[in-house]
Amino acid sequence: LKIFIGAIMIVLALIFGGIYSNVLCILTAILCGYEIIYSYVKNVFKGEVFNENALMILASVVAFIIGEHFEGGLIILLFFTGETFEQMATYNTEKKIAGIAKLRADVAHHVTKTGVFDVSPDKVNVGDIIEVRQGEEIPIDGILIAGTAEIDAKNITGESEIKTLKFGEKIYSGSICVGSPILIRTTRLFKDSTVEKIIETVEKAKENKGKAQRFITSFAKIYTPIVGIIALFIGGIVPLFDSLNFNKWIFKALSFLVVSCPCALVISVPLAYFVGVGSFAQNGILIKGGEFIEKLSSANLVVFDKTGTLTEGSPYVYEYKVNSGFDKETLANYVVSVENKSNHPISKAICAYFNLKKVVEVKDVVVKTGLGISGLVDNKQIHIGNYNFINESFPIEKINDENKTCIYVVVDGKFAGYLLLKDKMKDSSKVAVQNLKKLGVNNLAILSGDNDSSVKDVANSVGIETFSANLLPQQKLYKFNALKDNIKSNSVYVGDGVNDLPVMVCSDVGIAMGGLGSDLATQNADVVIMDDDVNKIPFSIKFSKKIRNVVRFNVIFSLFTKFLVMVLGLTLTVPIYLAMFADVGVMTLAVLNSILSCKSKYK
Repeated sequence: LKIFIGAIMIVLALIFGGIYSNVLCILTAILCGYEIIYSYVKNVFKGEVFNENALMILASVVAFIIGEHFEGGLIILLFFTGETFEQMATYNTEKKIAGIAKLRADVAHHVTKTGVFDVSPDKVNVGDIIEVRQGEEIPIDGILIAGTAEIDAKNITGESEIKTLKFGEKIYSGSICVGSPILIRTTRLFKDSTVEKIIETVEKAKENKGKAQRFITSFAKIYTPIVGIIALFIGGIVPLFDSLNFNKWIFKALSFLVVSCPCALVISVPLAYFVGVGSFAQNGILIKGGEFIEKLSSANLVVFDKTGTLTEGSPYVYEYKVNSGFDKETLANYVVSVENKSNHPISKAICAYFNLKKVVEVKDVVVKTGLGISGLVDNKQIHIGNYNFINESFPIEKINDENKTCIYVVVDGKFAGYLLLKDKMKDSSKVAVQNLKKLGVNNLAILSGDNDSSVKDVANSVGIETFSANLLPQQKLYKFNALKDNIKSNSVYVGDGVNDLPVMVCSDVGIAMGGLGSDLATQNADVVIMDDDVNKIPFSIKFSKKIRNVVRFNVIFSLFTKFLVMVLGLTLTVPIYLAMFADVGVMTLAVLNSILSCKSKYK
């Protein structure tokens, strides 16, 4: 409305001329400029004296002082128009990112002994039961306690796929119940639920600036006062050597001030990253700021964990063998009782295989991460784990596992039997590796704690030549650093578990796979892929390159155009309003480029 009224007054000023014209121009400057002046005064008290607002205010005030009221009013009107456009662009982008916050449910149907009551989700405690009806979003993480559930997790993963969950399975906030009403027993508080973690991560991403953003911020702080000094020199000193032709050179100084305004850079660069972060989130990828978009764009080393990253991470028992002298049923009870004390995928697979066996009390449980577990059952010492774990204390003959994971069982120091487990390859793993190679990422490796033959089988299947097996967490870190030392570009590590945390933290970009509901992933990774689609890694790198190119284009285009118009303004007579149009035009094109180009849709 202000722009519309200001434009009418400027047109009328052009028609009437004289005192009426001057009054209309002053009114236009007041109407459109008071917010700019107020904002600038507030920044001055914060120590920000030199910025684009200062340049525009100075240019307008000088124009009024020398009697060029039309120029003074038009400068403020055009600058205000550009500022308004920038705010609209940012607001629309923020609205889209804020759309993620709409995943947050406003109401939870709390089930009690006396009935069902609608309450605020933050009033629900861990262990409470809530009802979710058809078409509603899951408000809080929990487990399904009644029947089956049909769930659409598109809001979280970016992929529209209806999944059927069974009794006892985990169910995450932000997903939508598309089937019959369900009952959930909550396992987290509302503030700790998946959707809250997503919103928190995306909102904090704005604070994490990339190098280009930091450079532009620093550049503007130095650039603006230098421009002001040059303009003062042009308008105040140069006329002394040109027959005191102050009006001519003051005009040129004002044109120089207007054109040199760094709005296009200050606005378009952070906006590009801002739009990019929002687009990533809409594709089920949480990226924690512009810094990691920049690093991904120049990554040339991608190292994968195997289990849960390239494979499904849900192994199953393929074969169970018991040595002579041991009862098969008794040994099964020992194994499932000890493995029941661990949450490791292999332990879960073994417990699932022996789901009907008797679980008895276990004492003195000791878990060695990545190796195995031991405990005392019926006064018998049970050791269960991989070859390295068992052979360290009880020398045994290694089983020829033929690309399977072998878990050995020792009872009171005697080799009692073993289990062979398999893990299914993810459908997207091979495609992801091919796409990474197409992007020019040729340094690929697998680092795994699994046995050599199993890791080799996966590496051959996906097309990765470099791999290492039987690695403990500290050994993974050593191997990763050795790979990283040979690569000058940025490194990426992709994992999903506690074993991967040391390497993930030491990489330039740590990517957590299957971050749905994982506190570890959302807290420690730089990028979180909410589902298990490995192909989103090359998509992320490709999209990051696109954003980087948009930022580079905006910087080069803005500086080149401004420099060209500056030179023309100093060598020719260019009206101030044309300089203002040039500034607003450059900013508009840069902002539009950031908004339209920094978007992408997976698949």
